Amino acid sequence: MGRASSTTVDEGARTVLADASRAPADWGLRQLPHGRHGLSRRTVENQQRGRILRATIDTVARHGYERTCVDLIISAAGVSRRTFYHLYQDKEDSFLAAHADAQRVLLDRVGTAVGAIDPADRLARLTALVAAVLDAAVDDPAATHVCLGDIVALGAGGLALREVTTRPLVEAMAQGDEVPSALIAEIAVGGFCAVVRSAIRDGWAATLPDRLPDLVDWVAHGRQPAPHICCGV
Repeated sequence: MGRASSTTVDEGARTVLADASRAPADWGLRQLPHGRHGLSRRTVENQQRGRILRATIDTVARHGYERTCVDLIISAAGVSRRTFYHLYQDKEDSFLAAHADAQRVLLDRVGTAVGAIDPADRLARLTALVAAVLDAAVDDPAATHVCLGDIVALGAGGLALREVTTRPLVEAMAQGDEVPSALIAEIAVGGFCAVVRSAIRDGWAATLPDRLPDLVDWVAHGRQPAPHICCGV
């Protein structure tokens, strides 16, 4: 059986990933009923693809990219090895597809947050950007963590993909008056992303929105906040 292309992820798979935080915990991993179910082949593959993408995100977030293997992914997704290799070439292939969808969801969220704000209002745009990332970390911590961090496991190409996620923050810092240097902007955004990843990893992401003013001040002016803002206390 030939392998289906994973370059463009089907709409059904995007829906599984994007809506996972608004549904029961197992919604994206629910297996199809056994036997005849009357579903089209396309529908079946879309659901299988969505479960694999969601399982890839969750497994990498839990175990890290290096320790994630296909066996863990297919176990979490509830699909066969044959199904996995029909849809994806290997672990990296499924990870890149899952990351692309997670990144698209996050950037769409950021774009919606700043879309109605005057581009000249730098502080308001930065506040909306930071708030959107913090809300994403609360709603879907696994996908946000992967977007902001785990992709670096793939080396230079992974770093370039993460830059696509962080670029809106860096560009927003570069607008308006009293703009910090490019280096300070990169350092501040990198530090902010590290705090978000740490919050997700250590289980205090739910408190991130409460720290919005301090984190905005950090990103807007390059002033590192007090230590307690950057840890789960």
